[in-house]
Amino acid sequence: MELTFKIMCRHFLLIWIWSVSAATTTGQTMDYFYDPGFTPPNVIGGSSGSSANSILVHADGRYTITGGFQFNAPYSIKKGVRFFNDGSIDESFAIPGDPISVSLMLFYQEGYLYRIPNTLVPVDANGIPPSAPFFDLSYVPYIPSAPPTPHVNMYQILEDNRILVAGRFSPDTNNLEDRRQLVRVHPDGSPDLTFEPLKCEEPFHTNLIDLYPTLDGKWMVTGEFNFIEGFESPNIARLNTDFSVDTTFQSPFPDYTWSVRIIRGSHPQKLHGAIDDQNRLYISRIEPGFAYSLLGLKHLRLLADGSIDSTFQVGELAYYNINDGEHYPGSIFTIAFEPDGSLIIGGRFRTVDGQPRGNIAKLNQDGSLVQNVFHRQGADTANWQNGSNPIINVPAVNRIVHLENGGLMVGGRFSRYDGHDQWGLVRLLPEPVSVEEHTRGSELKVFPNPAADYVWFEMPEEPAHEVWSLHVFDLTGALVLQESSRGSTTMQLSLTSLQTGMYVLQVSNGKSRYSQRIVKH
Repeated sequence: MELTFKIMCRHFLLIWIWSVSAATTTGQTMDYFYDPGFTPPNVIGGSSGSSANSILVHADGRYTITGGFQFNAPYSIKKGVRFFNDGSIDESFAIPGDPISVSLMLFYQEGYLYRIPNTLVPVDANGIPPSAPFFDLSYVPYIPSAPPTPHVNMYQILEDNRILVAGRFSPDTNNLEDRRQLVRVHPDGSPDLTFEPLKCEEPFHTNLIDLYPTLDGKWMVTGEFNFIEGFESPNIARLNTDFSVDTTFQSPFPDYTWSVRIIRGSHPQKLHGAIDDQNRLYISRIEPGFAYSLLGLKHLRLLADGSIDSTFQVGELAYYNINDGEHYPGSIFTIAFEPDGSLIIGGRFRTVDGQPRGNIAKLNQDGSLVQNVFHRQGADTANWQNGSNPIINVPAVNRIVHLENGGLMVGGRFSRYDGHDQWGLVRLLPEPVSVEEHTRGSELKVFPNPAADYVWFEMPEEPAHEVWSLHVFDLTGALVLQESSRGSTTMQLSLTSLQTGMYVLQVSNGKSRYSQRIVKH
């Protein structure tokens, strides 16, 4: 038996990783495993509000994370932190000021732009704000008048560095009926008076909450409104490229009391919603009168015209609150689209249709659960020790972003991931698996495992005269070994050419495919 060793050129690694799911036969998908090469210290965990809410990926491999972090020594980081690729802290970055949680930050010019409830704050590459004030709701023509007070909910940075700001604003008037919900400002924070602020009507406290671009240059907005610029489309609407209302999209909801949010997408540098390549929109909504009951919270997919896609049905999501011993409906906070059409969901849930998951799971396009992916512990714990006081939280995954090597960066509220101490942030490596693995994977017997030089494995079915292909992948998805065999039930594979680490052995004959992890020590 001849063993062929093949090293894939790293220049083509990215192309291979993203094409593997689309190019391989039906039944293969990606699973993701803990990356021991990223081990940040406990900066994010430590208080009841500790959570990573926003992840930005730099071209040089650093990661900027914002949210609500711990307040106790030895770390005094309160709003944001920047990590190097190995998880060590980039000490050159710090956001000064009071410990206010920063839920949203974007790259802006040579630095960043982040949101706090009543304003936007630009900072340089090291987190330092300018000496002069920036966009502030106390400046004309957007001055506070009477309650409800002005508020910034979301913003988007345009190609010319002007900024769209969604929320609730008042022009330079005391007319309570003259509030605006979408404004545009120049890069220096001054109002763009060439932009006619968008106005929503009904109820009195109407405001815009979400603002996300579509693939064709339009904009999706959600909020508390029945009418937008005179067009009836409760809770959700689509704007044309000139910010007029797109009347071809009609809300499927009867009035503004149906709380609707667009689920966050997975772009590593920009703020995108969960909108797929068919302009289908993934949302959560709560039916009025049900609060957060299992009957009231739903996750839906809307078609391009706004109608509900009945072919998409997410199973029941639920979690257990250790603090009160009650079960609650689960929520999806973020979605990452995979090349094979599947969806990675993150949120607050411990079961999906009764199947255990640690706040992260993969769904098929119809919303059904992919059984053999993320079927380990996941982000299952959010426990901290703040001095002498133990803090027990409900764990959640708030943000998932795709990385260039095909892996994932996952942020949220957790202190452990797949059994590893990992506070609020974990990096995952991709691993190609077969969808048959949950019923057949255990039939591929590999021994000894771990092994130093050789492993033996028994075929799960009689090979007869069929040709079996053997492939070994590293955890980045690169093919590192391959060979073929005919008519042998037990085979030997040499590991002498491999470095120490974890690999995936895949055996296939064109009709069946089996996968098993192997460890070289």
